Amino acid sequence: MHRFSRHVRWLIGPVMVLMFGMAQGSLTGQSEIVDQRVVLNERLFEISRGFDQAARHLASQPPDRGLSCDDRSWVNLKGVIVDLGRQIDHLSVLDDPDVQQEARIFWARSSELLELLRAETAGRLHAFGCQSHARDVKPADPATFTSHDHLSEDGLTAHKLVEDFASVQNPNPQIPYLHESLAAVRDLAAERNVNLLDASRLYVFENSRHGDGDWYVRHANDVTYVLEMLYKTSIGLPDAELPELLCGNYENVLGTLLQAMGFSTRTVYLYSDIHTGVLGHVVLEVLNPVTGNWEVHDADYNLYYVDIQTGRRASILELLTTPNLARFAPCDSKYCGWFAARGNGLFAPSALFLAGYFSAGEIPAQGIAVVNYARRARDRRFPDNDNVTFATFIQDQVRQRRGFYGLDLIELP
Repeated sequence: MHRFSRHVRWLIGPVMVLMFGMAQGSLTGQSEIVDQRVVLNERLFEISRGFDQAARHLASQPPDRGLSCDDRSWVNLKGVIVDLGRQIDHLSVLDDPDVQQEARIFWARSSELLELLRAETAGRLHAFGCQSHARDVKPADPATFTSHDHLSEDGLTAHKLVEDFASVQNPNPQIPYLHESLAAVRDLAAERNVNLLDASRLYVFENSRHGDGDWYVRHANDVTYVLEMLYKTSIGLPDAELPELLCGNYENVLGTLLQAMGFSTRTVYLYSDIHTGVLGHVVLEVLNPVTGNWEVHDADYNLYYVDIQTGRRASILELLTTPNLARFAPCDSKYCGWFAARGNGLFAPSALFLAGYFSAGEIPAQGIAVVNYARRARDRRFPDNDNVTFATFIQDQVRQRRGFYGLDLIELP
């Protein structure tokens, strides 16, 4: 998982350009087409900058209120959409096939991201009666994008899971600080009035940081040491070291805590096509014993996902197989929404960056890999992966892991 996560760290700089599937390195080529690629790069950067400004303004508004019909973020967004169409038209005059392909990829990626933004904006505008601006995807309750009050299942599960926890003893006394960590999670659940699943994710997220520096190299794969430092950081001991982790480490330590409390978990490997090489991310799925549903929990970004029509927690298969990702929204500790949820703050908006991962993934515990070509181009090629297509990359991954995991590939549509 480390080799995928290192790419994610590399993306922190030119976030919005890469968010649309454009890496500056991919725009260099043979000398005879350099000028065209420079033009393409400049135009796409202008578009991404405008989109970024509109998105940042939307995210900066208090998510616990709707947007007025003339709100600047909505006006800016409309301008960005118009400009996007105009610039894509300009790209059609560029005669290099590689540039044309880059433009098509950019268009496909930006279309999906714009739909997520329009859906969320429409939800807020709808609360103010701006029917003319509403899109096809509208939440049943405008609060879906603004607070956790609508997530009724949280209220049903929080106290019951905390109550059940009272009898849990340390199942593995060989792991130092595990029992203390479980007690800290229980206290956090009671303090925040959240269930143990959310409390565990918050505990790991709030007492660590995303990174792959010296601490990561020396300790991140030592779950015992990570647990010790998470606990010492949480209570402010002088010898505490702030754990530095990447997605796979977050999933590992979160899974250790949840399994110690008796919860069933399974690891999920996700793939994104927004770079010149396939990127990877790791999340955890947890079975909520009260609802009977599997839920996605991402301790790296402090996110879970909900169906915006019902408020029900989403499973990874729902996110991977839906033809319309705007049906779902990520939630962090405070807000729900692709632009409201801030995650770990590395990206702006960080939750939106992760949208690129939810169309291809592996669930080894279920023995399946899923790729949703309704939201991915089969023929997209990746220079960093021997120039293979996305379809070939996924098929190779499944072949390599089939002997160990017994994976079967499900391709949609």
